Amino acid sequence: MSVPADQIWADIARPACDGHVAHHGPATHIVRIHQFDCCQPRGDRDPHALTPDGAIVLLLCLTCLSGTARRIQGDISNRLAALPRGTHHIACLTCGRPIACLHDILETERL
Repeated sequence: MSVPADQIWADIARPACDGHVAHHGPATHIVRIHQFDCCQPRGDRDPHALTPDGAIVLLLCLTCLSGTARRIQGDISNRLAALPRGTHHIACLTCGRPIACLHDILETERL
């Protein structure tokens, strides 16, 4: 049985998700993740792998985006909880970018 031509083109037009979940759909979002504490190119890192502001860019489905956002939020919460008494902010050790919430590290744009 052949697949309708419009279905073939629909599948081609949707980029694949860069996530690591076994059962995910096509990418639905462009995601920029600031590489907290390692946002500048080093000798062992491809300088083209990061955006000028130190982020990696991924194409993710909604499932992978949700999981990524939860992990980043957990990391931010853990770092905030580990701060000494009287300190209420964290910053990227590499560039000094202040980190107060998820959106300081994670930027998304719907495809």
